[in-house]
Amino acid sequence: VGHKKLELQQKQSGENYIQA
Repeated sequence: VGHKKLELQQKQSGENYIQA
């Protein structure tokens, strides 16, 4: 679960970086 949460956070960070 913790690994999956981290993966989700990394995905969100990547999307935010692209949008920025």
